[in-house]
Amino acid sequence: MTKLPVFKAIGATLAFILQHGLAVLKIAWLPAVLMCGIYLLIMPPYMNQIAAMPMDQMAPQQTMSRMLATLPMMGLLMAASVLVNLVLISGLMKLLIRGEQPRLPFYLSFSADEARLLGGWAVVFLGYCTIGLAFGASLVLSQVLASLGPGPGGIIGLVAAAVLAGVGVWFGIRVCLVSPATIELEKIAIRPAWEITEENVWRLVGFWLLLVVPMLIVASLLTPLLTAPGYLEAMSEVYAAARSPTRMQQALHHAYEVQAAGYNLSDGGNVVRLCANALLGVVASVILAIANGVAWRLMRESAEQA
Repeated sequence: MTKLPVFKAIGATLAFILQHGLAVLKIAWLPAVLMCGIYLLIMPPYMNQIAAMPMDQMAPQQTMSRMLATLPMMGLLMAASVLVNLVLISGLMKLLIRGEQPRLPFYLSFSADEARLLGGWAVVFLGYCTIGLAFGASLVLSQVLASLGPGPGGIIGLVAAAVLAGVGVWFGIRVCLVSPATIELEKIAIRPAWEITEENVWRLVGFWLLLVVPMLIVASLLTPLLTAPGYLEAMSEVYAAARSPTRMQQALHHAYEVQAAGYNLSDGGNVVRLCANALLGVVASVILAIANGVAWRLMRESAEQA
């Protein structure tokens, strides 16, 4: 039986970061700079589009049209983020799995390894899309059944949505090791990652919770410093207006305006906050990617010894 030694994996993750800190920095600094550029170039116009959307009642066609207008900018943001993370995670996995040190003061590559990684991520993304569509359908079913009158129909739909949310978490655990598996096996390694996690779902849940919860605590402590001035207060107004649709729309519009103001690059404080958010995101990605690789390596060693 292949078992993940949870606490050993956490210790090995921290030890690897400390031991290979300079190499990790060489791999991560360029993606960090690129992520800052993405935040500064793409996020302001995207948030301005969101803030410009009126919150008053609109016909469904108008609402859909407004939402579709934001898709090109959203797609550009997602594509840029994926490419930056592709380079970052590829470099880290090669260092951890193969021991390949960056040859230059930075790492930048798009070879067969990166193409395979991208293919693996695409398969995982399609899986999430399927689960997401089923989740949305369950919510629609819940609303339809509830509109038919009193009875268990609405509850059935909500239970189905809750089950699908659990399926999404389970699916994420089963495919979480695709990146290191792909780099080591030099193929799109969906099946090996799926098989090795079969008996370790709960161990991996504990492993990720022990890593992610402290990061979430740190993020919550930094939130007041890294959000636009007045945004948290604006969001509290949204919650307070939950029982009044009119007040809710007004509060949401105000919150979007405050958030968009936080992306005004003429304010130096906004530039600092945006770059800090980008850098913290890269730091989190580095820690989680290394933890991912360590978990894969330890589980492979356990499988070989069994």
